[in-house]
Formats: sequence, C-alpha cells, structure tokens
Amino acid sequence: MYNIADDDSTSSFHEQQDPKLKQELINIFVKKYRNIYREVKEAIDVGNIKLAHRLVHTLKSSAGQLGKLKLQKTANDIEYKLKKGENLSSSGQIAILETELNEVLKELTPLVKETVRPVAKVLIDKAAALKLLLELEPLLKAGSINCLTFIEGLQLIPESEELIQHIEDYNFRKAMEMLVKLKDKL
Repeated sequence: MYNIADDDSTSSFHEQQDPKLKQELINIFVKKYRNIYREVKEAIDVGNIKLAHRLVHTLKSSAGQLGKLKLQKTANDIEYKLKKGENLSSSGQIAILETELNEVLKELTPLVKETVRPVAKVLIDKAAALKLLLELEPLLKAGSINCLTFIEGLQLIPESEELIQHIEDYNFRKAMEMLVKLKDKL
C-alpha cells in the first residue's frame, strides 16, 4: 500500500503554491466536498463501491493539494480498502473520515472568498484566445491543478463556461475535449 507519510512531495508542493491558486483550491474544496461524506456513505450503503472509490480518491487528491495530510491519509486508507470493488473499510474508518473532513471544512470555510465572475464586457480577440488555449493545453494533458490559474483569462473567451466548470471539477479529460472544441471555433 502507498504510504502518504513517506511522501514529502505533498507538503513541499503545498508550501510552494501561489496565493491565487491556493485560494482557488480552498474555494473549490469547500464547494465541492461539503457533502462528500454523505455521498461516499450512500454509495457504500447501496453497494456502488466504484463510485465510493472514485469519490474518496478525488477527496484524497484535493486534501493533499491543500496540505491536509490527516484527511488525505484517511481517504487514502479507505480508497485502498475499496480498490478491488469490495468494501473492506470499517464503519470506524468511515466515521474518522467524517470527523477529519468536518475539521478541514470548519477550518477552510471562513477562508472562502467567492469570486464573482461577471460576464466579461470586453472579450479577447481570437489570436489572444488561441494563445491562452495553447498555453493551457499542456497543463490539461498533464492534469495539473495550475489550470486553475487560467480561469480568469478563460472568462474572456466566449462559450468557455463549460471548460471552466470542468477545470474546477478537476475533470481534465472533459476540459481537454472542450478546449479542442473552443480551438476549432476560433
């Protein structure tokens, strides 16, 4: 089993994050994971272990990006117990997940700064839009969270709302599909 405690790359990455990216991560984490415990528990209760595994996996990754190592480790342990399509986790582990998630949400919720994303009055020209999309493309292919720093610029490109949503959901495969569609329209 992969042991997060042996991996110091998460903490060094967390310390190196730029403030704007960290704020986006906090905003997205609180919005996206506010109900994840209930979703994981319901998936387990109905026997949808594949869904529970995916939910815990994304929670683990997001917790690590924010340097929340206790929550990351707990999610990692549960993910491992769900990996083979069976629920080998205990109710105690699931309860610990709830407790640790609630602690992180309690800490991060006051730090949320909702960014109002008004409809841009001035859109960028096609050449600038294409340049921005070409810069974003390798980050999407690599699955880099640094894609979040492109959101402000993407708002200036018509019909980019779905691309932005996929980036915020860390669904980089779907975001890549939307990027290709936007490039084709330019």
